[in-house]
Amino acid sequence: MYLERARQLNGSLIRHAVALHQAGAIPPASYLIDTDTVRANAALLATQAAGLDLRLFFMSKQIGHNRETVAAIRAGGIDKTVAVDGRSAELLSQQGVPLGNVGHLAQIPKAQLESLLAGRRPEFVTVFNLAQARRAAQVAAGLGAPVRALLKVRPDGPATFPGQEGGFYVDELKDQLPALTSLPGLQVSGVTAYPCTAFDRAASCFRPTAELSSLTQAAQLVGDQTGAAPHINAPGNTAAETLELLVDWGCSSAEPGHALTGTGPHHRQGRGAEKPAIVYVSEIVQVDDGTATASGGGLYRRGGLRHALVGTDHSITESAPVTVRLPDAQYIDYYFTLELPPGRQVKVGDTVVAVLRPQVFVGYARTAALHGLHSGNPVLGMIRDSQGLEDQAWGPPAR
Repeated sequence: MYLERARQLNGSLIRHAVALHQAGAIPPASYLIDTDTVRANAALLATQAAGLDLRLFFMSKQIGHNRETVAAIRAGGIDKTVAVDGRSAELLSQQGVPLGNVGHLAQIPKAQLESLLAGRRPEFVTVFNLAQARRAAQVAAGLGAPVRALLKVRPDGPATFPGQEGGFYVDELKDQLPALTSLPGLQVSGVTAYPCTAFDRAASCFRPTAELSSLTQAAQLVGDQTGAAPHINAPGNTAAETLELLVDWGCSSAEPGHALTGTGPHHRQGRGAEKPAIVYVSEIVQVDDGTATASGGGLYRRGGLRHALVGTDHSITESAPVTVRLPDAQYIDYYFTLELPPGRQVKVGDTVVAVLRPQVFVGYARTAALHGLHSGNPVLGMIRDSQGLEDQAWGPPAR
């Protein structure tokens, strides 16, 4: 499980999380991020990808676009980012991060296209359909700077993830490519899909998805139509363990996200080259007979949260984990429950540390970056909200 792996490979992050919370330096319902380890994970991925001639655009939504952590990723060798929607594109641009791909999981709003293309100059813009392509082409033509488009494709069957539908069917693309490639202001540069790999828990390995199969079929069509080798962008579970698979399928780029914090699906099974770099920090607010209640907020329901550690000092990493019970999905996660075994004593104000696969940008948890943890001089960065902005409701960082 994620927690046990973090305790084994990055116990110092857990211990510092307790110390910082007990000192009042970080609030409950916060994700504490070890930027030393994030940078090392990014360097590992960047080096391996370079050896395979595969480009990487990093994903930061899962860490709430935390500014200091984004800087650590770039320092590790992955310079350009992917922005899954218009808001992410703007937030990352404000940090000075070059945009590699925008609009992949959510199309850029029509009212934002001009400012994005004119001022932010993304390398690629993903379009889902001919109407979106025409809109992007019209804006780009008006600016006098063609937009390089990636065509999102989807399989004939159901999408892997509900709520992320959209894109061209392969047969549909056959008919529409002539129109797409004739649009003034639009350069059809390649294709993209999501997710391109999925983790098979039973077999304990990553496998290509139906989306990846459709992606390669679409790439062939684009290449035949344009006469140029298409860029094949293949995000989804990008990690050191999946890079060779993607290259074998002819892919050009991928988008690591959870691999940067060691919270991919394979890490949950205790494997993977990347090390754990993030913990969720909370505190107990009530103790009842056999249970304790902890402050919630920003707990992603698919995050694999199962256990937590409770304590007030460095001995927390030696304590036995307790089982976590989240409220049902129809309820807001103001709190979560800890199931206490017989004889286990905890008290109000104790620190709770857990590890899960986060999606900070969709919740209201805070983030904080911890620098220099493994060089003997840890420094806490700014407390930030779920979108990476300074949290004015919390005090300045403790030094």
